[in-house]
Amino acid sequence: MDSWHEHTKFIFEDQGWKTRDQGTLIATVWEYGLQNQRTLPKEYNFIVDAMYGIPANKRSQAKITDYHLDKRYSLGPFSSLTHPYFLHFINGAIGRKGWKNWDDVAKLLDQEPL
Repeated sequence: MDSWHEHTKFIFEDQGWKTRDQGTLIATVWEYGLQNQRTLPKEYNFIVDAMYGIPANKRSQAKITDYHLDKRYSLGPFSSLTHPYFLHFINGAIGRKGWKNWDDVAKLLDQEPL
């Protein structure tokens, strides 16, 4: 995970890359010869998509209140839902205050020293 993170930070400087973190994930897997291994459980790469269910041609006009609220996981310790180790926000909703999925993460990050 650390190598993937470092590769991704590096490639984010290159505006020519479009798929960014997925390409660096593949490169990291190949680098360590892990391409034939089983995939990680979803808790280690839990995908959260604010645009889920919103047609592609309407996403640029979508308001935060239109964003999909993912209720499949919990960041609280007492829930029976999945407790992800890594949330993978896709489709541009990172940092969008007012969207509960992001606000919950931001609140948690504010409590933890970085």
